[in-house]
Amino acid sequence: MKTSLNDIIQRVQNTNWTKINNFNIILMPLSPEFANIIGWELSNEFNDQLNTSLISIDTPTYTNQEVAEFIGGMWRYHDGRDEMFRFTLTFRDYDQFKLYRTFANAYYKMKDAYFDSIRFVVQVYAGDDKRVKDRLIFKTDTAIIENLSQLQFNHSTENQIAEFSVGFKSRPLIIK
Repeated sequence: MKTSLNDIIQRVQNTNWTKINNFNIILMPLSPEFANIIGWELSNEFNDQLNTSLISIDTPTYTNQEVAEFIGGMWRYHDGRDEMFRFTLTFRDYDQFKLYRTFANAYYKMKDAYFDSIRFVVQVYAGDDKRVKDRLIFKTDTAIIENLSQLQFNHSTENQIAEFSVGFKSRPLIIK
């Protein structure tokens, strides 16, 4: 049976495509003491500012250690333990580097703190449109800041907005 071009176009138009241009996060230190040390505001207003400043999220690549053995003249292989998950959040800064300084302060203060107290709660939600409730993409409460990107200053434009990325690493994530 032959499918007409009209049928194919109709099927494409009726497909509920996954749109990822509407997303938000919840990001905060797990320990209130660490939040005070780094000057992190534990408020909904600050989380709204994070979402306003958030440009993009690079979700983790799921990888593992390969288990490979040469047995009986053949290679036998299997997936081993999961690697640390790494993901990146990219922000536009506001209020004269307030956000960048907050993350930089957290990164530098982490070196002097116990590893259980420097963890961050990260929850990433994506919504298709206003009719559908935001869906949880992943969440973790074991994320720590792995790196903070550089800021690029440039005299050639007067309207440049400071942008930077924060890299996190965590144990395996909870995916719904």
